[in-house]
Order: sequence, then structure tokens, then C-alpha cells
Amino acid sequence: METLIVLIPIIATVVSVWSAIVSARAAKRSLAISEQQESRRQPLLSPYLFKGYFKQFKNEKIFVFSISVSNATDVDNAIVHLELEVSYVSAQNVCMKFKIPHEAKLVKNLDVGEIKPFNLPVSIGSHQAIAGWALFNVTEAMLNEGALDSYKVILTDSHGLLTKFDPGILKEIKDV
Repeated sequence: METLIVLIPIIATVVSVWSAIVSARAAKRSLAISEQQESRRQPLLSPYLFKGYFKQFKNEKIFVFSISVSNATDVDNAIVHLELEVSYVSAQNVCMKFKIPHEAKLVKNLDVGEIKPFNLPVSIGSHQAIAGWALFNVTEAMLNEGALDSYKVILTDSHGLLTKFDPGILKEIKDV
């Protein structure tokens, strides 16, 4: 009987330790799942460039980008602003930047077939993607006799987050 009295607290301690270990593992798994769900609720747009062109006019270049934008998160989002960030070297050999907004109306100047520009703002549902064209007009006056160095497309979403991407080297649209 005395042995039983000594064994009962030892058994209770072992059961208690085992229960604590099992509970800690379950809590750790629950925390990981919860963190994963929370990360899917953070807004994030992922752009993909299909094509990029420019068309040279006498005193300006129109840049045209075919873009798809996906939203892999669990929250709806929207593109509220599209910009082209232009870097150039001025005539005084100073590196400069400026931003210009997307202009859907530039499509009438191109004569290159069917181009459907983004009409902003444009919503992107949860786990959805959209596609459209972004158009920008860079004039010689903006460059102020400088040389174009590089450019980036910048998307601003409905949460105020910026997504930048470099479209790389573009093909020129020629009048044939």
C-alpha cells in the first residue's frame, strides 16, 4: 500500500509532463498556422511584364508596357496609381530622376493594333490577376537636353504600398 502511495504522484508527474509536451507541440503548430494565415492577409502585388515598347516621335517617346498583376493574398487589392520613374543624366552631367503618370489616352497616338490601357483605379480580387497596358510620355523638355539612363515602372496599391520593377531593354515601334 505504501508503494502505491509513492507511485501515484510519480505517475501523475509523468502524465503531466507528457501532457505539457503534447500541448506545447500543438500550440507551436497552431502558432505556425496562424502566422501563415496572417502573412496571406498582408497586401502584395506581383507584376509581370509581357512586352515593352517605345515609339519615337519628333520631341517625345511614348513608352508602352503590357503588364499582368497578380494578387496571391487573401485580401482584395487595387492598383490606384501607375508611374514611370525616369533616371537621366543632365547636360551638366548630374544624375536626375522624375516620375510621370500613366496616361491611357496615349493609345490613340500609337496605331499598333488593339491595346487596352489600364483605367485606374483597377481592383484585383483575392487570388486573382489582371492584365493591361501602361502608357507613359517622356518629352525632350522633361529630359532638359539630358540623356535617358534608365526607367522603372511603379505601381501603388490601395494600401499605399509601392511595387517597382525594371522593364529592361525595350523594342522600338517603327512606322512601316
